[in-house]
Amino acid sequence: MSVSSSTTITKSTQLYGSSDPDEEIAIIHRNADATFAVIDVDGGGTLSKSEFTNHLSVSGYNIDTIDKIFNKMDVNKDEEISREEFRDGMVMLVSFVFLCIRCEHFYTNHT
Repeated sequence: MSVSSSTTITKSTQLYGSSDPDEEIAIIHRNADATFAVIDVDGGGTLSKSEFTNHLSVSGYNIDTIDKIFNKMDVNKDEEISREEFRDGMVMLVSFVFLCIRCEHFYTNHT
């Protein structure tokens, strides 16, 4: 499952200052790839649940939250997160965070 730039990131987002949604996604993918490389400690090319859990628990996430994130990112339910699944998950996460910020900005300025 690949995330389409036209459905996830629009020209109005400008998350990283680019007006080109494809460039925005390319930046997210580069950042996701760097993070993936850190989490993939065995270099196997996929993230196991233990690699994912170890990384996020050090960052302060609780097990329930880690399980939910892992299960959302593991789209094909093979108990591993591929680089593509991780990239797609990060695009959705960044888009969601951006929308939350926009909503908060809207409500702050219109109430």
